[in-house]
Amino acid sequence: MKLDSHLQPWRDYQLAKKFAWDPQQLDFRPDARDWLVLDDREQDVVLNLLSMFVKGEEAVASELAPLLFALGKIGNLREEEMFVSTQILDESVHVEFFHRWFDDVVREIVQHEKYYGENYRALFDDALPHALDALVSDHSPRAFARAFVCYHIVVEGTLAETGYHAIFLACERKNVLPGLRQGIENIKRDESRHIAYGIYALQRLIREDNALLEFVNEELNRLLPIALGVISEAVAPYGDNIPFGIDLMEMTEYAIDQFNKRLGAIERVLT
Repeated sequence: MKLDSHLQPWRDYQLAKKFAWDPQQLDFRPDARDWLVLDDREQDVVLNLLSMFVKGEEAVASELAPLLFALGKIGNLREEEMFVSTQILDESVHVEFFHRWFDDVVREIVQHEKYYGENYRALFDDALPHALDALVSDHSPRAFARAFVCYHIVVEGTLAETGYHAIFLACERKNVLPGLRQGIENIKRDESRHIAYGIYALQRLIREDNALLEFVNEELNRLLPIALGVISEAVAPYGDNIPFGIDLMEMTEYAIDQFNKRLGAIERVLT
């Protein structure tokens, strides 16, 4: 089979090699000093958001294998297989980054689970594994579409993008935790490739069967309230005075804007 260098997954596969990064090369000593001067509420916000990233990145890293398996079973999507193999590595690098940051900066055991609310668990313990695990035995266009919607559009393209935006902006406003900011910049660059692939794959599926667009919209509308619920749950403990100037309305609007951008890109395939 000849590889098509014009396809987006192939181009993003090349970018993944070019922009590969190693969490072991980041310097967290300034972060460890900054951590000691943050007050208790500021520290708790950081622990809250990063705890969600820890479980989220671990979940997406482990749940991608069925997608790679299913693409291989179809047999004519080699460029997509190659890209998804880099995405699995990316997600593992992200897991390593957060674990190393906690080890080198916080330096104590964090009970991540206490930050996971009902919506968070509904998304990461139910919706995501259900959508991806189904691909082990179901290689239908609908099964693929459900997986891409949940993983690439909602989890990565809406929720993760919003969370990374919030924590990066918080640290930037206070000019703290430069190692964390650098890692998040790297992660956001990786995620942009992942999201672009999800949009590409959904466009491919809808181009092959226009009727799938209605199903994709149904899945998006089913999962968006859960993602927005995760955001509300994350900031609820801090009342109206959220540390770092984080604003619930701003985060919600950002999430909806990201969601609408992805939806618009998917729908443009039929114009």
